[in-house]
Amino acid sequence: MLCWLLTLVTMAVASVPLPIATTTAEDALLAQGEIVIRDHGQGETIGIVDLKAQPKKVLEELLNLKPRVDEVAPIQDITYVERSKERIVAQWKVGMFGINASFHIWYETDWEKGWTRFGVDQTRPHDIDHASGSYQVYAQGTGSRLVYRNDADPQSKLPNWARDLLASRSMRQQISGIKARAEQN
Repeated sequence: MLCWLLTLVTMAVASVPLPIATTTAEDALLAQGEIVIRDHGQGETIGIVDLKAQPKKVLEELLNLKPRVDEVAPIQDITYVERSKERIVAQWKVGMFGINASFHIWYETDWEKGWTRFGVDQTRPHDIDHASGSYQVYAQGTGSRLVYRNDADPQSKLPNWARDLLASRSMRQQISGIKARAEQN
């Protein structure tokens, strides 16, 4: 109960960032429907994409976790433990090349602000010490912009190459899946 209360207080204190500034080169890629990934190898990875869908639809699809099992290679299974409109807790099972990990992630969503924060549920079993980040969705032109921020786990049992794979490549796969589902009529 204390962990849940701390999560709520942390979320209330954390403010939604301003829309992300992009470079001219990034704008050109986004205009072509490409995904921009910013990964400087320092832990935080940012993914940006413009979608031909309204923000609410994008938010619905990014919180629809189960399709990611088929969209992102390392994800083996996702099981919902808790599920309400504002809060989800899901158990993730990931693995590649015989290296496996299981962890629980909580998601807290402010639908009005188009903002979802996530992190490791420390009250449940987990093979990673840290994972946190956010999804931000806002109107952009006639559609939406999705900004996915992920702070990688520097203390994970996974080797560096596996963490890099799960951060950059899986971020691209996740965003591609969310984009495809949100843009379906």
